[in-house]
Amino acid sequence: MAGIAGDHRRARLPAIANAMIRSVNHVTVPDGWIVLDTLSTMTAGSSVGPALGLLAAAVAIIALGLTVDRRPLALILAFLVLPIGLLFLVSHALRPAWHLQNFVVILPILTLILAAALVTLYRTFRGRRLRMTLVLAAAALVLVMAERGRELAAAPKPNVFQTLAGALRAQAEPGDTILATDNFAFWSLARYAAGPR
Repeated sequence: MAGIAGDHRRARLPAIANAMIRSVNHVTVPDGWIVLDTLSTMTAGSSVGPALGLLAAAVAIIALGLTVDRRPLALILAFLVLPIGLLFLVSHALRPAWHLQNFVVILPILTLILAAALVTLYRTFRGRRLRMTLVLAAAALVLVMAERGRELAAAPKPNVFQTLAGALRAQAEPGDTILATDNFAFWSLARYAAGPR
């Protein structure tokens, strides 16, 4: 967090800084929507419209696959449910720790579980049309996921550290010290608070 250590302004500036830091902070305390956003971003590279549909399709395929073969259930509990649940609890009980990057290690397992469900369903279903529908649906899922990932990687990632540093600098008076107790926030703010040299 960031704020100005000074006399009478100490109480009101941290609220401003807190609000601005929250919008750029790399960790957060998750609620249901943030969990859904994380899962859809992991599945389809985004959390809007089609991505939520892709997440629902992936969950449906895995759930349908589990009705035929329950062996992947242990993987799902150990490598999907446990890490997500543990980080959720840590974020609420100890300190904010929720961030998409913390779940990168889950992606290979998620992909393998989805692939295993597709193979199971393909072997289970009889009839050429049903199998071809499944294959085409899986191919469409992969292509849309790849395209959404490409779009996400190409999108600019702005931050508001410059705005926050400007707001703190504008309200500071001679002798005030700008404090940034969060390590990430300190280095990000320092860059802008120092200004051009």
